[in-house]
Amino acid sequence: GTARESVEVLDISAGGARIRTLSPLRTGQIVWLRLPRFEPIQASIVWTRDCESGCEFVRALHPAVFENIAQGT
Repeated sequence: GTARESVEVLDISAGGARIRTLSPLRTGQIVWLRLPRFEPIQASIVWTRDCESGCEFVRALHPAVFENIAQGT
């Protein structure tokens, strides 16, 4: 099954992100992050602590895409 949930992106890099969710995620779980103005990004949860998790992007972000995200443009 699939479910949608709002997340808070705490940190982001070209290779992954640290996120906070309303419900805990499982290590190894596949998620899709949808950031404003960008295509959904597939990621795998590599660690989790309560409702905070680290995820690794299946494909690293292109440097120009990461720069736009980092600058909020």
